[in-house]
Amino acid sequence: MAPSAKRITTVLESSNNFKNDERLRYALTQDRPTTGVVPPIGPETTNKPEKKKISKRNKIIAGIAGTALIVGAGVVGLNNLTSGEKPAEVPSNSGPQNPGTGEEEPSGETDGLWYETLNVNPTAEDVVLSAENITPEELPEAFLTDTVTTWFNAGYSLEFADSLYEGDSTEFKSNVDAHTAEYDEVIKDTVVSGDLDAKTAAYVDKIEKIHADNIFFASRTSYPEMSRADIEPYMRGSKLIDYTDLEVAENGTVSFTANFEEYDNADLNSVGEDISNGTKVEDGTSSATFEFVLEDGNYKLSRIK
Repeated sequence: MAPSAKRITTVLESSNNFKNDERLRYALTQDRPTTGVVPPIGPETTNKPEKKKISKRNKIIAGIAGTALIVGAGVVGLNNLTSGEKPAEVPSNSGPQNPGTGEEEPSGETDGLWYETLNVNPTAEDVVLSAENITPEELPEAFLTDTVTTWFNAGYSLEFADSLYEGDSTEFKSNVDAHTAEYDEVIKDTVVSGDLDAKTAAYVDKIEKIHADNIFFASRTSYPEMSRADIEPYMRGSKLIDYTDLEVAENGTVSFTANFEEYDNADLNSVGEDISNGTKVEDGTSSATFEFVLEDGNYKLSRIK
């Protein structure tokens, strides 16, 4: 089983505290220059920064500014960079954590970024819904919270994002699609039955579409050095709210009616603005009846009603 997405939900909900962080609020409300160097946050200093070697990743970041990608029928640029000028990188904050006070704010506890706590490189063994380890009562959450969230974000990594910008920009989206399709095949073969009706097949197709979009948007928002808006790469998840009418047949088939919802962290990056033209996960609860058959000791989705 992949790590529980409950923890991821907690990270995302708690991340709204960024809005209350005086340092970040200070940084995010400053006018963003189109050229030159962004003034450092905190007291002025006359110390000259040490010269550092340009890393491979920084070279990639520098090249992103001139990249424009075709999405559907429209062309969009990373973080609305349409001027063709290279924006200044946001400097690391070496001054006081609380601007103007000279006092350092406590860092507090954190569970890490979502891609550090979620299994983003799942294998079949990680996502299998084994009847030996999962009871019928645990199946709704195991699938709708853990499996779907893992599926939505499978294959993301900073290294993969870098590789996209090293390649041909016109093949950016197709490279993402090919990458996510490899994970789709593994996860679908593991948790979905082979004989699906039209409604269930459409549900699986939707998950695969969301998966590809997620990795595309996450890769586009992986560079906080280039945009203060991109505090975290984009992610999207699913979580069970509750379920009713749990039934277990003699042959092991399990069915239940579930209420569930999707969520994202669009408030921590530019996905809700520049990249996806304001598209965010809609608020609201979905409801459906799910049926899982037992195949070789493992539960597999067979029907949605």
